[in-house]
Order: sequence, then structure tokens, then C-alpha cells
Amino acid sequence: MSSEGEKIYLIDGIQDNIRIDGRENLDYRSIEFETGVINTCNGSCLLKIEDTKLLAGVKAELTSPPASSPDRGWIEVSIESTPHACLEFEGKGGDDFAADVSQLLTQVCNNDKLIDLKSLCVIPGQQVWVLYVDIMVLGYEGNLIDAASLATKAALFDTKIQSVGVKSDGEEPEIVVSDDPYDVFSLNVSQLPLMVTLHRVGSEFIIDATSEEEECSICKLVLAVSPEETVMMKLIGGSGSLHIGSIETGTEVGQEFGKKLQKSFGESLEKEKNLHRTKKKLFNIVLFIVLVFLLYYFVI
Repeated sequence: MSSEGEKIYLIDGIQDNIRIDGRENLDYRSIEFETGVINTCNGSCLLKIEDTKLLAGVKAELTSPPASSPDRGWIEVSIESTPHACLEFEGKGGDDFAADVSQLLTQVCNNDKLIDLKSLCVIPGQQVWVLYVDIMVLGYEGNLIDAASLATKAALFDTKIQSVGVKSDGEEPEIVVSDDPYDVFSLNVSQLPLMVTLHRVGSEFIIDATSEEEECSICKLVLAVSPEETVMMKLIGGSGSLHIGSIETGTEVGQEFGKKLQKSFGESLEKEKNLHRTKKKLFNIVLFIVLVFLLYYFVI
């Protein structure tokens, strides 16, 4: 917890567009991530925004769909914290916050206008894929909502689902899962929204707040921004409120920033994907050379 003097210093700086870490109000900290970090998952990502560190893993499971959407799969997001990630996550308050963020991200991920959830259907009314995104908070230094959104998109981007076929001989259809590890498909998450959280500190909005800045926030405006538009807005209360004009201003700022974040993060995901392909090709070449050498050695 910051002292009252530290809070006043922080708030005054933000009014002058100078934050305690040297950033301007609408500057983001550096984002580092790596996909494919958990071999036992269908997809995974380790993401860091300074000391906010998240590990996301995706598990794909076949299950029966609900009667309301018999031809669609779905995505469920769950967030937990390690005991020593941050004092703010100890006890019921942290659990409630994680549950709220989980619900928010689950809602965003199941927008079938942006995500082709029908591609997760195997047999309508009988079997669909459900993707469980489990996020572990390893460290916390603010901006959990946005960080969890980024980790979710990266982990789903990395997710590979085993291809299945359906055999029917006049009886009940039978699902046959391919035993070829390379016979997989991926869900297109290019239009999946990213969350952009704007904290109101004094009379100014800031993006990517640290935990100290969050303590000084009177409320926060959370936007879900796809590459083209804002698809959801949620005002999360604090000790203060926002005038309609401030909400409109914050929405414009957040939407503009969200589109830029989508573009840069999407490009980074593609680079990461190509890097994995390069490493895989290099490994296969080295393996081929080793096999040829061994064959030559033993034959000669």
C-alpha cells in the first residue's frame, strides 16, 4: 500500500502527463511473451508486462453441447493465482476479482460474430470441442485484465486441436480421433477482442496502470476492442463516477489504442509462429543429417 504522500505525488504527476516510471499517460509498458511453453497443453503462453506475469494453458475436450447451441463449441477462461503472486490476491477479494475477470474474458471469447465457434462442432447436438483456458498469475504489478486478455489470445492462437472423423455404418456415428500428431487444426482468433483498461486518476485517463496507480484510481473503464471496433464496454466502479462526456472521451482513446495494440500484437504472434516453424525445420534437417550419418556409419 502506498502512503498518502506517495499517492498525492503520483496523482499530481499524472495530471502533468508524467508517471512515476517515466511513461506518459497513454504509454504501455513492454510486453514479452512466448508460446508453446507447456508440452502437455493444446496451446500455451507465458506473458509478462514488467512484473505482471501470467502462464496460460489451453486444453481441448470433446463434450455434449447445450440444447441452446447444438452446433457450436465454446471457450471457458479461468484465472487463479499462486499464493505469493501478490498480497492483493490473498483471500476472498482476490478470488472475486479473478472470477470477475474470468467471466469477462469468457463472455468476450464466445462472441460468435467474431469467432467461428461452429468450427468446433464435430457432430451437431452430440459432440463439440470446448477449449478450457487456464491462467495462472505468477506475479502482479497491475493491469491484470489486459494482460489476461493478451495471454488468452496468444494461447488460443497457439492452440492445435486434433482432427477427428465421423464413421457411420447405419448405427450411431462414431468419432475417430486422428493419431497423426500433425493432423491438427487451429481456431481463427484474429478477430478476438483484446481488453483495454483505462483508469481514471484525478481528471486524467491512464492506460496499463501499475498496482500503485490502481490504488489511486477512482474507477476504470474496460473496453473489448476487435481489430475494427469496440464490441463491449464495461464501467467498473470505484470511489468515484464518470460523466457521460468523460466516458465518450475514454472510449475514443481506448478504441484507438486497442486497434494499434491489435495490429502490433497480431504481427508479433505471426512472427512467433514463423520462428517456431523455422526451429522445427532446423530440427528436422539436423535429425535427417544425424540419421544419414548413422546409416552410413553402420552400413560401412
